[in-house]
Amino acid sequence: SQLTARETHLAVFLCPSDPYSDGKFVVRDDTVSPIEQYGAASYAANWGPSTATVNLDDTPLQSQGVFYRNSRTKFRDVTDGLSNTLFLGERTNGPLPHVSVGGHQLFETAWAAAVREVTDPTDDHGHMVLFETQYRPNQPGTDDKGLSAPHEGICQFAMGDGSVRAISENIDEGVYNALGTRAGGEVIGEF
Repeated sequence: SQLTARETHLAVFLCPSDPYSDGKFVVRDDTVSPIEQYGAASYAANWGPSTATVNLDDTPLQSQGVFYRNSRTKFRDVTDGLSNTLFLGERTNGPLPHVSVGGHQLFETAWAAAVREVTDPTDDHGHMVLFETQYRPNQPGTDDKGLSAPHEGICQFAMGDGSVRAISENIDEGVYNALGTRAGGEVIGEF
């Protein structure tokens, strides 16, 4: 019943500079007859920092970020300040930069993909709609849970207050993780 909706391409969810996403599908199963496909998108929502044991694909638990499985975060819950909290980040679909052999090879970003996989009901594909701040944007060896913008040296972010910030791919890791929390209590200077 939701097949038509999830396969619909919506221009509002595509960056004009993203060469991989316009009119494309994110396909699950990698077979000749895909089990699932989703309209591609260029933006992912902030799940927040991960740890060695908790990441966005492996847990139904609430994260430190704004978005997570079944989240109902309200503006009042973002006590770090809306102008100091990442809400959305830019992610182009396509090959991961400088990926190591044997790991994930592609970013898969779709606007309606946090659903259970038909063949594996334990996998909710959080990485298709969310990002972790463990990986700074455009970094070599990143995982498919990070961000990769089609802009040299920066990634565009929508902050909680509605502003858009171009953030350097060289941002300090501690500052980037702090921007990823909604109520971490960190004091963030200029970034």
